[in-house]
Amino acid sequence: MSYKKIAVAFGAICLAAAIGGCSEESKESMQEAADSVKEVASDAADSAGEAMESAKDASADAVDKMGDMADDAGDKMHAMADDAADATSDAMDSAGDMVDDAVDATGDAMDDAGDAIEDAADDAGDAMDDAADDASDAMDDAADKAKKAMEG
Repeated sequence: MSYKKIAVAFGAICLAAAIGGCSEESKESMQEAADSVKEVASDAADSAGEAMESAKDASADAVDKMGDMADDAGDKMHAMADDAADATSDAMDSAGDMVDDAVDATGDAMDDAGDAIEDAADDAGDAMDDAADDASDAMDDAADKAKKAMEG
């Protein structure tokens, strides 16, 4: 019950007492009304105290939950930062491995190219030797034919 209702009830009791005079019954009635008003006021004060206690408990719970949420958020941020650092490290390792592989592949390609050039040079030298031998044989044959043709 609110204080406004208490004040109205007390005012009604006072008005009844003033109109009714001060007979013994009025005095008893006023005492009962006063006791009733005191009881209502006490109940209102108890209710207000309970409401304040509930509000205090709710506020404490809210603060605790906010602290827990902040702790959780901090933990998650640290975990995300750790994951990002791990991913960056892994990416850098992969990039290093790719560079190493590229260097190895380039070295292998250069070795293969050198071998191919050497083989081509050897083949060209062999072909020139064969062509020189064939030309020499052809000249010898031509010289023999010319000699036979002149002898006649």
